[in-house]
Amino acid sequence: MASVDPVNKTVQLRFTNLQLDRCEGSQPVPEGKVELRWRKEGGKLRYTVAVPVGYTVRVDNRSKLELVEEKR
Repeated sequence: MASVDPVNKTVQLRFTNLQLDRCEGSQPVPEGKVELRWRKEGGKLRYTVAVPVGYTVRVDNRSKLELVEEKR
């Protein structure tokens, strides 16, 4: 996650060219938590993000992979 702004209820995701094949984590916010999970698979970067109701997610893809958002 690039940034989480609980005041404006926005989450900025930034995917770059990391050597990791997968990653997951969470960050607490007053309304619950922001959760992100991603993995590289078949030339694509597949990710799942969960945010509390009312939050907006923006995605900045700086990787060379096609992004695929997977639903929970």
